[in-house]
Amino acid sequence: MSLTEIMHHADLSLYPKVGLLIFLGVFLLVCYRTIRMNRSMDLEHAAHLALEDDAPPATSNPASNPASNTGSSR
Repeated sequence: MSLTEIMHHADLSLYPKVGLLIFLGVFLLVCYRTIRMNRSMDLEHAAHLALEDDAPPATSNPASNPASNTGSSR
C-alpha cells in the first residue's frame, strides 16, 4: 500500500475543523477579555511600561566604580 492510498483512506477532514474551532475559541476569548478589561488600571499601567527605567544608568567613569578596578597601576 502506497502513502497516497494511506492518506486517501485516512479521514483528514477533521483537522481543519478542529483548527477552526481552536482559532474561533481563542479569538472569542481575546475579544471578551478586551471588552471586559479595566481600562483605567490595566491600560494606564501598560502605557507607561516603555517609559519606566528598569535600572539606574551605568556610570561612565571607571575610577568611581571599585568593582571595575583591575589592579593595574599607570
